[in-house]
Formats: sequence, structure tokens, C-alpha cells
Amino acid sequence: MSQFIAYLKMSRVSNLPTVWGNCLLAMTAIGNFTWSHFAMVSAICSLFYVAGMILNDVCDSEIDRKERPQRPIPSGIVKRHTALLVATLILLSAIFIYEFIYAYPSLWQTLAPLALAAVIVLYDVWHKGNNFSPFIMAACRFMVYIVAALSIASYPTQNIIVMAAVAASYIVGLTYMAMQENLYKVKNYWPALFLALPFLYAAIHQAQIIYIVIAFLWVLYNIFLLYNKRIKNAIGGLIAGICFVDAMLLSTVSSTESLPYFFVLFVCTFFAQKFIPGT
Repeated sequence: MSQFIAYLKMSRVSNLPTVWGNCLLAMTAIGNFTWSHFAMVSAICSLFYVAGMILNDVCDSEIDRKERPQRPIPSGIVKRHTALLVATLILLSAIFIYEFIYAYPSLWQTLAPLALAAVIVLYDVWHKGNNFSPFIMAACRFMVYIVAALSIASYPTQNIIVMAAVAASYIVGLTYMAMQENLYKVKNYWPALFLALPFLYAAIHQAQIIYIVIAFLWVLYNIFLLYNKRIKNAIGGLIAGICFVDAMLLSTVSSTESLPYFFVLFVCTFFAQKFIPGT
């Protein structure tokens, strides 16, 4: 394995389309959406994600020596200190680029990327043995929505905050499930309740039925995989399903032409995971 491939695996780049979907939801819901601006913000949020994933491998390197010795750092393909330096430079670059989008940023726009970086670092250094780490992971995704929204608006609207929180609940359930990945069986299914909150929100706020059905069937299918101990496949599938959840939530406030693009992002994630594992 080359170092380039190793960094792709550490970065979990197969999951990046889900980050782009987060940006698409937030920016479309805010309005004044342009594809060029979306591309720039998605690239910045991708830097945050990649930095966080590499730093995750850095922080987990000692545990991975016992549980997953084939990972790039324990196997010696990538040096731990080099990965730490790369993650730090990417994270600082993401903050720097985002801050310089604006000539006169608001306080929200100044603080949001710093808050995103803070929760990313907090999760990476404090997720092992922490029963509340799924909520920190959810906070990371929550801040992606906020950062994307603030690239257009000077402050986050109540609607964006609520939708981001609802979407984050899905991440809580997903992360609790992923914590059991190395056990080769799922002991607790109660975290799946967090996966249900977006559907409750979508039903109450009259989301387009087609998006509710597609997202629900996909989540149900992956819970079935969990039950049958195909945990890695299920976790990867639930990660890809973030795109369906975003489309469902956006359909509560918009019937724009951007909705079908979430299916493209889902397909990109699903097939990319065949080459670069999403977990």
C-alpha cells in the first residue's frame, strides 16, 4: 500500500459525499444558492472532515495496534508524527480559507469554523471509553451544517439550527452502532431510536413522501443487516444514508431541483466505500 492510498483510507474519503450533502441541505435551505459557492464551501468542509479522520487515526494508533494492526499507522506505512502534522496543517488551512471568504465576517461567521475545529479535536482525543462520544460526533456534523449555512447568511436561522439538530440525532444513533463494530455483534439496539427522530420531524413537517419512504426503507434494511451481524456493511450503509436523511429534511422546506442530487451523492458514497472503507 502506498502512502497516498494510506492517507485516502485514513481520511475515509469515501464518506465525503455525505459532507457535501450536509452543505447542500444547509445552503439550499438558506437560499441564494449557487453551485460555485457550494463547491467552495464543500471543499472547505471536506478539509475539516479529512483532518478529523486523520487525527482520529493518530489518536487511536495505540489501540489500533491491538485491534486493527492493518491500519496505516500501526502497520508502519504512515508515521504517527507525520500524520499528526498533516492533520494539523489541513485543519488550520480549512479555518484560514473559511475565514477569508468574507471581507467583513459577522461574529457567527468568525466563531463557527473555530467551533467546528474544536469539537473535531475534542471527539478525536476523547472518544475512546467515552459513552457520550456519539453526541460529540453529532456536534461535529451539526457544526458542518452551521458552517455551510453561515457561508451565505450572517447568522444561522432557527430553521437551519433545528434541521441540523435533527440530522445530528441520526449521527448519534449511527455512532452508537459503530462503537459496537469491533464486537462483531450488536449488543444494544436502543440507539436506533435516535435514527427515528428525523423521520418524526419529516412527518410532522410534511416532507415529500417519496423521500420519507426511501430513507426509511434504507435505514430499515441496514438495521436488518445489523441484526444479521453484517455490522461493517450496515454501518457503511447508514453513513451513506445520511444523504437520504438530508434530502428528506430539505423536502420539508423546499421542492427545488437540488433534491435529486442527494441520490447522486448517495451512489457516490455507496460505491466509493467498495474501494475505501467508510469506517
